[in-house]
Amino acid sequence: MRTRVTCSFSLSLSLPPPSLLWLGWWHQMEGITAAYTQEKAGYEAMSAEMDKTKAEFTVFERKDIKLKEDIKHIKAKDKKLKETIVKEKEKADKARESIPKQVPRFACV
Repeated sequence: MRTRVTCSFSLSLSLPPPSLLWLGWWHQMEGITAAYTQEKAGYEAMSAEMDKTKAEFTVFERKDIKLKEDIKHIKAKDKKLKETIVKEKEKADKARESIPKQVPRFACV
């Protein structure tokens, strides 16, 4: 069983005709779409710049690691050469001491 409800009051709204509502809504959507497109373009440009910067940083990081390794290698090589110099100097001193001192003989006339 259905019951029918009736209203005794009337609702009066001053709304424009539906075609004008549609047109207003359409202009709002165009504005929102334009703003979205502009923001999206800005974010895409930022993203491209960040990708480029990330690639440059990766190259820089590789060079940095290579240079650090080179410096480490050079320091180790320098230390080894200094130790070799000290050892060779000691050898030379021992060799010099082992040479018998000869007294020069002068011929007497």
